[in-house]
Amino acid sequence: MTLTSRVIVVTGASSGIGRATALALGRLGARVVLAARREALLGEVAEEVDSVGGEAFVVPTDVADDDQIRRLIQSTVDRWDHIDVVIGNAGVWHHTAIEDTPLDLWEEVMRIDYLANVSLTLAALPHMGSGGQFIFINSLEGKRGVPFEGAYASAKHALTGFASVARQEFASRGITVTGVHPGRIDTALIERLDVPSIQRKSPAETVAKAVVSAIRRPRPEVYVPAVRGRLYIWAGALAPGFTDRLLRPFHLEGRVD
Repeated sequence: MTLTSRVIVVTGASSGIGRATALALGRLGARVVLAARREALLGEVAEEVDSVGGEAFVVPTDVADDDQIRRLIQSTVDRWDHIDVVIGNAGVWHHTAIEDTPLDLWEEVMRIDYLANVSLTLAALPHMGSGGQFIFINSLEGKRGVPFEGAYASAKHALTGFASVARQEFASRGITVTGVHPGRIDTALIERLDVPSIQRKSPAETVAKAVVSAIRRPRPEVYVPAVRGRLYIWAGALAPGFTDRLLRPFHLEGRVD
């Protein structure tokens, strides 16, 4: 399946999952709108997207700023008249105990990992018709948190709730909503985190592949890795206390070098 002429907005597109996703979409002929703070890196990704057969459009954006999010969407519509898919990927991550996490850090993570996606949705929704799609890059922690990642897990849980409501409300318009829930991904975001082999890091390209699959066949939720991710979530949902005790010796929270 090609995505020729489809207009797809990707936030956090300068590196990691965003970059990998933009390139995967470019190979399928999509028009990819690249949004992130680092303009120089966005330019490099744009060149790569163009070189593999896509068409890139760079809009430097700080998703913590609602005005910049609105500018991102308006710039996209000004260039291509509409939006087919919005991929909310930009995010931050912190590894600290709850008691050592100041309130302003909780607010920063919530602003970027959750509220920015709400703002993105509100800005883009008027420009999307039937067949449109929102894809939120969430985390397995949007279903089940691990120690020392309280702010991150809280924001991702909020995003899970938002996506579930949006999916139901937008269905009558023919707009789908997909939450993508990866485990640990080998990106700069967690490069300092040493994780146990039971939760080894996957390459960003595995998430990009899952995103492309979700565009081809929209579904409510996608897990990466698919089988291991689902088993982890199901076990925690069915027997949370037992699963806590079972997994505690594995130290899934990892260790920051």
